[in-house]
Amino acid sequence: MRMAPQACHNPAHVRGASPASQVFEEEESPVNEQQLQQFRKPYMKEIRFVQTLMYVGTAAFFAAAASDFVSQAPASALGNLGLVLILVRLYVLSGLIVAKAKNGDARWIEAEVDYAEQRYPWADQTGRAGWWILLVAVVLQLMGAMG
Repeated sequence: MRMAPQACHNPAHVRGASPASQVFEEEESPVNEQQLQQFRKPYMKEIRFVQTLMYVGTAAFFAAAASDFVSQAPASALGNLGLVLILVRLYVLSGLIVAKAKNGDARWIEAEVDYAEQRYPWADQTGRAGWWILLVAVVLQLMGAMG
């Protein structure tokens, strides 16, 4: 927080506002992409590692889903497809994952959230769909085990 610039010493006189709203003002501007890259720069190795894990996991679960469909195991295939969608979301959020794991600056974390929301607006829905598909697959597998 920064002190609001004032022409007079009494904050209550500034544009008729209350002293509390004029003395302390949130003036943090949003982080641009260049600043985000500066936050990420010391941790690019870790970000690439997380992205690689998610990429390999996505490929493995997609292959498992294809194999399950061929093997006539649709519940298992659905579960693997749900995991694929969850990992796609995590791939998109790899910068945020590293920022939180490294106890990054609050501005860095907020910038990662904003970046993901602006560049990949579909990511949250994709992850949510993945969790629902995984839940349906587990229920189908439990029903199949009981019957």
